[in-house]
Amino acid sequence: MAVSDAYLSPTPYAELTTSPTEVELTDADIEREQGQSVMVQALLKKGKYQGQRIFVKDDGLVNIQVGDGEAGVILPAVYWPLVFKEAHDSIWAGHLRGPQTYERLRRLYWWPYTQKTVRDWVSACQDCDSHKARPQAVIPPLRSVRTGEVGDRWALDVAGPLPVTVNGNRYVVASTPPDTRWLRQCQSTQPNRSRGF
Repeated sequence: MAVSDAYLSPTPYAELTTSPTEVELTDADIEREQGQSVMVQALLKKGKYQGQRIFVKDDGLVNIQVGDGEAGVILPAVYWPLVFKEAHDSIWAGHLRGPQTYERLRRLYWWPYTQKTVRDWVSACQDCDSHKARPQAVIPPLRSVRTGEVGDRWALDVAGPLPVTVNGNRYVVASTPPDTRWLRQCQSTQPNRSRGF
């Protein structure tokens, strides 16, 4: 019997609810659900999925060969929300973006369309900013600044408060007219009062 697409299509998230008191996922729980899961049993019966070997490890869990010597536990759909909440939604997970959440899950679990399911879960997350559009940078058009006579316009910059000098000054005020770029600076006790200009 071939594994049909119906077994491998992701379960709608509305059907995937977990008990709020459920906090731990044990190997015994996974093994029990794997025995009841049509998807896991169909994959196990076929023995391969897209060239990857499916087998039962010594601990009784159904695994899939995902890399050189690496195996991932095939997770039944009933536990997907629980691992999503732990790997993405929990306070310790940090609401990471899709690729980081996928990498975190990939080390332990596997199911058909894992990457797409993770991407869908993260984009539907109401609590994180990973699915929001980034603000567009506003770059005003460049244009020439018209100047009148020399010294009509000045650019000012105030630095401070700095450590107090022996004269009681805490601020440095620098000024320059943009047309000559002649720099003038002085010290001041207050940022809005300066002498020496």
